[in-house]
Amino acid sequence: TDAFELILRAIDDKEYFNFVKNYRNNGFIDCDQRAGKTHKNFTLYNLYTKTSKIIITYQENFMGVMRLSHELMHAYSYDLFKESLKLNELYEIPKSFWEIFAKLSE
Repeated sequence: TDAFELILRAIDDKEYFNFVKNYRNNGFIDCDQRAGKTHKNFTLYNLYTKTSKIIITYQENFMGVMRLSHELMHAYSYDLFKESLKLNELYEIPKSFWEIFAKLSE
């Protein structure tokens, strides 16, 4: 979508740029609108595969770009910590910690 192009143009970090391209091109983001799909936006981290899946009901507007950018940063922050995250520790980290990373992308 055009949102990816806007987000990619705004990124000046090569690693994050490549991460976003990889997520866009390899099916890590479910942004299709369809009947029965939740209208909530979230990122699921899988400790076993060490990857995230972004579930988003994308809308072609400013807030849609912001939400996609926010969820991409959640996925990226999980990726940065993937070698040190353990199941029992993951849920001990306050949600506000992850939200700080995601807000940086907005």
